[in-house]
Amino acid sequence: RKIHEGEPNTMSLIKNNKLSYVVSTAEQGPKVNEDDIRIRRTALLRRIPVLPSVDTAFAFAKCLENNNILEEIKVCKL
Repeated sequence: RKIHEGEPNTMSLIKNNKLSYVVSTAEQGPKVNEDDIRIRRTALLRRIPVLPSVDTAFAFAKCLENNNILEEIKVCKL
């Protein structure tokens, strides 16, 4: 649930260390955008990875499912 929808919501789950990852996709509307910003900020401050799209979350889940170790992925400058 979004913050403005009441408890329990994503923010309370983050603060109670109940989430390992947050999938936060963009929605429309000023209240929703404010909630998204607060959720993403709180997750990042608590070092919880934020996956910004369903495609990213799906790819990440596939890596976990296939036991791919993320440290083995080489990162390079674009």
